[in-house]
Amino acid sequence: MDENNSAKEQLDFIKRAISDSKNIVLDNGIGFIVWGIIIIAGLIYTYIDVVSNGILRNDYVWIILISGGWSYNLVEWNIHKKKKRVSTFSGKILGSLWLSVGIALTILGIAGTFTGAIDGVFVSAVLSCVLGVGFFVTAQIFNYKEGLLLSTLWWIGALIMFIYPGLYVLILMSAMMLFLQVVPGIVLYKRYKKEKI
Repeated sequence: MDENNSAKEQLDFIKRAISDSKNIVLDNGIGFIVWGIIIIAGLIYTYIDVVSNGILRNDYVWIILISGGWSYNLVEWNIHKKKKRVSTFSGKILGSLWLSVGIALTILGIAGTFTGAIDGVFVSAVLSCVLGVGFFVTAQIFNYKEGLLLSTLWWIGALIMFIYPGLYVLILMSAMMLFLQVVPGIVLYKRYKKEKI
């Protein structure tokens, strides 16, 4: 009898974690949009810098942009904390996942390129691999089927950028950011708003 109760409690816990995850995932649409726009701006600036033979200093621009993104995250975290929203298990998983992805992307993108450990032409491919992992794990944990397609497209894009490196990579990565992060963020946000009504 105790085994049946224990199994039932575990199933109830899993059901609660899954049911609250839907709103948590939808709530993160804004973060996808903000970070996507920040990265697109940096990529466009870098493209202009390369085409103009390095007249502009894109390394400092990246530091400013990434700092702005992390500042946004900090403000959001403080707002979340002040509103004293209930912190759910699935919310903690999702938050931990994307925080770790963000830290990895920042280290690879900034330290990797500044030290020369990652050649600038390959940084977008490396970052795309990490983003693919983020979307894949999100899709698996929260049954977000579109995330499986997004992660696959991130990995295909990374493969293309590794095999055929060149200046076009900045344009391809901008398009991937737009269609694989900003647009899905907008879709998630619209779903979130619709469910809140």
